Amino acid sequence: MEQNLDGRPASTRGHDEDGPCLRERQMFRLLLQSNPNYFGTRSDSLLPVKMPICCNRHYEEISCVVWDRKAHSLAAIIVLHGSSGYAGGTRMSRTPEHVRFFLSLDEGKTWQDQGHASVEVENAPGDGDRHYAVSLEPKLSAEEMPGDVHVRAILAWDDIPPAGQPEWKPVFGMVHDALLRDGVGEAAPLLAAGLGGRYGNNMLAVVRLTPDDLASRRFRHLSFWAGRDGSGRFDYCLGSLALEEDSAEHVVMLPLDLLDCRRACAENSTLLRAKLVLSAEPVTDGDLPDGEEEASRVAEACLTIPPEVKAGAGEIALIGGYSAREIHVAELQLEDLDGDEILVQGVSQEGHSYVVEVSDDGLNWRPLLKSFTVMDRRGRRTIHRPDAQSGHFRYLPHERNVLGILARWDNPRPGKWRVRLRVYMQGILLPESDQVMVRVGENVCRPSVEPGEEDGQSGHDGLSRGLVNGCILAGTGLVNL
Repeated sequence: MEQNLDGRPASTRGHDEDGPCLRERQMFRLLLQSNPNYFGTRSDSLLPVKMPICCNRHYEEISCVVWDRKAHSLAAIIVLHGSSGYAGGTRMSRTPEHVRFFLSLDEGKTWQDQGHASVEVENAPGDGDRHYAVSLEPKLSAEEMPGDVHVRAILAWDDIPPAGQPEWKPVFGMVHDALLRDGVGEAAPLLAAGLGGRYGNNMLAVVRLTPDDLASRRFRHLSFWAGRDGSGRFDYCLGSLALEEDSAEHVVMLPLDLLDCRRACAENSTLLRAKLVLSAEPVTDGDLPDGEEEASRVAEACLTIPPEVKAGAGEIALIGGYSAREIHVAELQLEDLDGDEILVQGVSQEGHSYVVEVSDDGLNWRPLLKSFTVMDRRGRRTIHRPDAQSGHFRYLPHERNVLGILARWDNPRPGKWRVRLRVYMQGILLPESDQVMVRVGENVCRPSVEPGEEDGQSGHDGLSRGLVNGCILAGTGLVNL
């Protein structure tokens, strides 16, 4: 059985005994810099302990560890229990969850360091657990690990577990021990997934089959599903993979870049709920099984998908597909753009109107009032025009403007420009208009074409060009995020 170091099952959470310690969490790096033994985790230090915290699992835990012998891959699923507490101070919106793996061939008497892996996590609105994953190739070869192997995975938030120290304990995190049996033996079946990759851009799934599963061969395919309309239904197949035969434990990566599913700009990350279906044949259409019948096994995962650019309502998020929220960049450089226009994007502020203005001297401002094409969550395109009386554009809800396009800027003269966003509430200008400095290069200017009068007949396609990495793929049906 997989266990934590204190002998409790891995599924037993420590919420009651592990307080949130939010202040210490927010000041974590600063406190460690002031005193490396502030929390009492440095047994070799003579510095005084200010606040003893050890293996606090209020925020994160390891739910399971799997070793895929054929793929020679160790993987761990990390479960985040909260919506907040994962930002690194005032300027860091993301922090790493580190996992260091140790293997023992002598029932835990000695441990061999196999290296560490990490994944970036962040705050996200919503209730319930969220899932991440890490994996690595162990240093020991499969031939060096015959029979049963003990694994120790040390999870530490924002603190890399030191190499060669299997007895080290983290401040926030846990120590997870598991026995990886040769041939699985009586191990319980397992199906789980999380957001994997260094920056969380893939879905990683782990599977454990029982001897009966292997003998019956009833679980040979793993299918991935997601919901498109936010109703909680899973109606879109992300893909399907065939599992290696005669292998009990599997670590598989879904060949889909989930960052293509993210919003172009938003105030917060969004949650993508995915369902895993283990069956004899791929499940790519029709009604999904509920897992109660013997012919299938199902599990769900909640993935945190960050936006391309994080920005608040009333702020400019992107210009020409480049982030306008880089705090260390004084001037946004627009050189070679793949498109016939410059799009200005931002987060919707429903119930308000706005105007985007440009100026080359900071004194004389010109509003960008040309109509432009927007796309809704179903991929349908319409023309957005300013109000005939006020000259303001109305903020559209995200469902009607999934790319957050605010304005189009045609044929700017090369040189230095200011771009500002003026927001109105019931016709009254709100204070503190957002402003971005932009330098337009010589290769940006191109002729423009006015949108057509009918939907989808725009004569140009700013939705598919000039965006960072193709922020959202309209053809996948995942633009609803």
